[in-house]
Amino acid sequence: MTSTEISDIEAIRAAEARRVAAITSRNQASLSETLSDDLDYMHSTGLREGKADFIKTTTGGTPRVMSRSDFDVQLYGDIALVMGEYGVAIQPEPEFPQGRSIRASGLSVWRREGDGKWRLYAHHGTNL
Repeated sequence: MTSTEISDIEAIRAAEARRVAAITSRNQASLSETLSDDLDYMHSTGLREGKADFIKTTTGGTPRVMSRSDFDVQLYGDIALVMGEYGVAIQPEPEFPQGRSIRASGLSVWRREGDGKWRLYAHHGTNL
C-alpha cells in the first residue's frame, strides 16, 4: 500500500468519525460537510433519502446515539467502499415509548470530490 493510499484511508476514517459524532451531537453543519450533495442513503429500515432529508432525519428528529465498530476500507481511485457494522440507539418517542436500538451492517461508497475531500456518496444498510 502506498503512502497516498494510507493517507486516503486515514482521511476516510476521520470523515466517518466526524459523521458519526455530528449525528450524535445533532450538528447539521458538521454532518453536511461529510456528505456529498448527491447522497443516496438507504437506511436499514428501507427508508431512502437524499442529503437534505437525511440531515433532517438524523439531526432534527428524535435524538439518537450512533456507534461504529471497526470497518474495512477498499480504495478504487477516487472511490472507496466502506463495509462494517454500526449501531443506533434512538431515544423514546410516541411511536416507540421504550426507544429503539438498531444494529446493522452497511456498505457505503465514499467519493473524493472536486475540493479533494472525501464525502459519503451512497449507503445501504441492512438490519442484523
